[in-house]
Amino acid sequence: MADLLARLTAHFREKAKRVRRIEIPELADEDGRPAEIYVWPATLDEMNRIRRRGGPGGGDLAVLAETLIVRARNHDRSPYFSTAQRSIFMRETDPALVSKIAGLISDDLAGDEELRDDDGEELDRPN
Repeated sequence: MADLLARLTAHFREKAKRVRRIEIPELADEDGRPAEIYVWPATLDEMNRIRRRGGPGGGDLAVLAETLIVRARNHDRSPYFSTAQRSIFMRETDPALVSKIAGLISDDLAGDEELRDDDGEELDRPN
């Protein structure tokens, strides 16, 4: 029988090939095209980083900003935001919109579509 950990990692490798594109109409560009972020399935490490920002009771709203910092990606798989921008999130952004985007990012069941490159190949998870 195959090793259970090997099956767990194989399962995640397959799941990690799927990426979701999230459109944000509230942040449309000057031509009216909604902003887009890309989200790959979260690792335990990423989930842990996000939860640590939520404090012991999980009630700290910094977890919303951390969700965007950790999981929101550009189409080229590069991070959209950096930890250095955390204070900007906390002091200069609309809490309702940040909450909405964090919720969309965290909803791993909605909009689960695979993206392919120009040659039809499935995009891989970012490093």
